[in-house]
Amino acid sequence: MKQFTIYDANGNYLRNGMCSAEDYTTQAGPTEQIFEGCFFPDQYCLVNGVPTTKPTQPTPFHDWDKATHTWIANLQQAKEAKKLEITLERNTRLVTPVTYDNKLLDGDEDAKRRIVQKLLEISTATLLEENPSPMFWRDANNNIHTWTDVPTFTLWLQGLVIVLGVRETAVMAASWVHKDAIDALTTVEEVINYNYSTGWSV
Repeated sequence: MKQFTIYDANGNYLRNGMCSAEDYTTQAGPTEQIFEGCFFPDQYCLVNGVPTTKPTQPTPFHDWDKATHTWIANLQQAKEAKKLEITLERNTRLVTPVTYDNKLLDGDEDAKRRIVQKLLEISTATLLEENPSPMFWRDANNNIHTWTDVPTFTLWLQGLVIVLGVRETAVMAASWVHKDAIDALTTVEEVINYNYSTGWSV
């Protein structure tokens, strides 16, 4: 039995297989080239009509260039991948708990929605000269904090809104700085080695 690999007339990999020695010469079509052995396209290429081992891919952001038989850096792809990492880091920081009034408090979108909803409830109850529902807030450690005075509770919630807003502004600004820094880099290696873990301030 013989293993074989078939390429087209332009050197593009088509298929590989196994056949008897007698059938070997019948495996390739009229415009195809046959070579004895398995030469998978991720490991081999045709150079001057001979299956040749490809050099090792330098990074995941290098594309094979068949014309020159070399790996070509794809800088834009590397930048897009690094920016996606920065976006994920940004999104994580935007939903982590915040410290306010010596309390660790949830800072995700659900928490923001509940803050707005509670402030609206207080405002509506005040206009209708009614009492709002019990005034309490559960922190990120599941401790319950209560208030008996509506103005004090309202000011506390408004302060929390400001803290979350300041955090969001700082995190967004830091992500823009990191992405601008990525845009200024000129090599794939620089992009891969770029450290975005610092500079967030919060």
